[in-house]
Order: sequence, then C-alpha cells, then structure tokens
Amino acid sequence: LGLVSEVTLRTEAYAPHTTLVMAQFSDYTKAQEILDKVVTFSDKPCGIDFVDRTALQTVDESSPALLRDIVGDGDPAFILFFEYDDIAERTQKRSVKKLTKLLDHQQVTYRVETESDLKDELSRVRNASTTILSHNRERAKALPFIDDAVVPVDKLTGFLTQAQQLCESLGMKTALLVFDRSVLTKDWM
Repeated sequence: LGLVSEVTLRTEAYAPHTTLVMAQFSDYTKAQEILDKVVTFSDKPCGIDFVDRTALQTVDESSPALLRDIVGDGDPAFILFFEYDDIAERTQKRSVKKLTKLLDHQQVTYRVETESDLKDELSRVRNASTTILSHNRERAKALPFIDDAVVPVDKLTGFLTQAQQLCESLGMKTALLVFDRSVLTKDWM
C-alpha cells in the first residue's frame, strides 16, 4: 500500500524509428550477467522485456507454428528483448553495437531488427501471453497470480527463480512472461 502525494510529469521526444534486439539465453545466470552490464551502459535501452522457457513451451503446445520460425529449434531458458529509441540514429546504432558486442563476447544468440514488419515478428514472441491465457488444458486455465510487479533489474533472475520454485512446490506449472509491455525507463535503472 502506498500514498502518492505528488506527481511530476514531463515529456520526451518521440522516436519513430527504434531498434529491437532479441537475445536467447541458455540459463538465468547468463541473462542476469548481461542485465547487470547493460544497466551500467551510459545509453541504456528504453525497454527490457522477457519471456521464459515454460511460456514458450506452453505457446508451442497450443500453437506449434506460431514461434518456430522466430525462436528456431533451440530451447532457450530465457529470452530478453532490448529496445532502443534514441532520437539520434547514430547514438541508437552505437548503443546496439555495444550490446551486440557484449552478447557476442558471451556467445549469446541474438537477432537485431530495425524494420517495422521484422520488429513485429519478434514481438509475436513477446506477446505470446495472450495465447497462454486463452489456452485450456484438461479444463485447466492459466491464472495470472502476479498481476503487476516492479523488480529491480539486478534482482530479476533471483525473483524469477524463487517464483518458479514456489509454484513447483505447490504443484503448479509456471509460465513467467511479460503480459503487458514493461518499460524500464532510463531513470529507473
């Protein structure tokens, strides 16, 4: 419970041209290492979203062809989406290059898209939650039990691991994903 006593609003310039990077990780630890480094960059992404293996598998059960051409044959434990929207195209390219260099160094599979139709294709992975929520399995239906959460970036994988362990201890199958786009602004990181 909280009480908001004052709100300050400000505007930011709209950047119609963005770059979306989808990175696939074999485990949470490597994803956390990358996140820890990305939040130290001077030009941070405007948004970081994620989807985990269980969510991808659940989508694959109900709609096998939906993500196959995007995710490929691999079985990533975790997919992170980094979006850059700097007004200056040069700054945006430099930021993405810094991220891809880090991903290359860590031997992480990734895909970079700047064209709208290709970014929309990657967004199908990010928006797969609608498939999960509408999928019924043996009269069981998905139930979002954490409707909204704000987790510090450096604590994300610990939170996800503990949430998954809690669900498993209760005999629940979990699918951790971004239901609505969660944007981490540069001020929050």
